[in-house]
Amino acid sequence: AASQAPRPPSTEGRSALVAMSVTVPPEVQRQLGEATMLYAYRDFQKAMAMLLEVVRLCPRLPHPYETLGLIYEEEGHKKKALQLYLMAANLSRRDAAQWRRLAVLATEVGEAEQALFCLGKTLALTPDDVDSLWEQARLHTQLGQHRKAAAGLASLLQHRPHDA
Repeated sequence: AASQAPRPPSTEGRSALVAMSVTVPPEVQRQLGEATMLYAYRDFQKAMAMLLEVVRLCPRLPHPYETLGLIYEEEGHKKKALQLYLMAANLSRRDAAQWRRLAVLATEVGEAEQALFCLGKTLALTPDDVDSLWEQARLHTQLGQHRKAAAGLASLLQHRPHDA
């Protein structure tokens, strides 16, 4: 029936997770569950193979990218994990805490520009997050972007005028 057809990508703006949960075929849901169990039991090779198949079948589903990121991070490949987490975050879009965690990870692996991008996403969702404002200003300073750092500190001062 036409009412059960998957939504076109242009209409999924409200929540990618909600849109995806409706259109994920049962077999893919089963594979995803099995891959998650394999990850939990630390059978990373089998989990990765199954997750890559899920990505092939449903490339707009964030969960397999997140789980692949966890595997790479546990194996010590933080930069590769960051890229996979970014895929998941871009598909999920509305999770400020996830963007903040990615900013921290990007900073840890020396990706200051990527951290700034993630902080921008965080602040778009939670503009009053003073910790993110501070970190953003610090990174702008580190990169020699002093005008942007000053603008960030001015915004921080507006949020916390008694801390000056």
